[in-house]
Amino acid sequence: MKPRLIPFNVAPQIMQAFVDFSMEMAKQGVEKSLAELVKIRASQLNHCAFCLHMHTREALAAGESKYFTGRPCRNGHVAFRLTLSGVCYECYRAYQTRPEVAAANSKSASTWDRNNPEAARARQQRWKKENPEAARLYSRRWHQAHLEQSREIKRQAARRTRTERPELKRAYEGARRARKRSATPPWAELEAIKEFYARCPEGCEVDHIIPLTNDLVCGLHVLANLQYLPARENSRKKNNFKPFST
Repeated sequence: MKPRLIPFNVAPQIMQAFVDFSMEMAKQGVEKSLAELVKIRASQLNHCAFCLHMHTREALAAGESKYFTGRPCRNGHVAFRLTLSGVCYECYRAYQTRPEVAAANSKSASTWDRNNPEAARARQQRWKKENPEAARLYSRRWHQAHLEQSREIKRQAARRTRTERPELKRAYEGARRARKRSATPPWAELEAIKEFYARCPEGCEVDHIIPLTNDLVCGLHVLANLQYLPARENSRKKNNFKPFST
């Protein structure tokens, strides 16, 4: 096997000029990532696999994930190329959207998330912080497309909170009782209200037609303001109130 040439032994003056040029670029304030992208392009033109591999690693370490040559790829795309592989971004995206590739990537990502739950949560939180609008849009669309699953997740979270944080439940119930007391007028029929609660059908809850707390109006804790609602419907209603139409 023919040994590889050592450039500094074969052409020391040329290599020294190249080193001097690189050092001068750094002194003049040229960004390291930009300098590495230039070297990547030169390595491609020179067909030097060793230099291409070396400068690709250094460009990635400097934070460059893609670069632009202005030349079409073999499929005719004039687009960014990935620094890691030199592949055209449009070709890469077309490959990733193939059904079999997308399914394999999804399975691999799910497996990684299960094996690295802390890292997965940190990555998700970081993405939400960096893309708040996209995160809200994604969350809204997901909840609309998975209503039952979304409600079950919320119910489980509420049960978990009640079990793990009983002080929050006591604080909520205390505030609720205080609102009821402040919303109960002296002329309220307390016995009739107690009987109304006692006769609540199974699977239903007693709801205030006009909520006791609302930005528009606050209702009273009186018999005329009570109704029976299915538990799920009452949970969705919360403290919302739509004025009566005339």
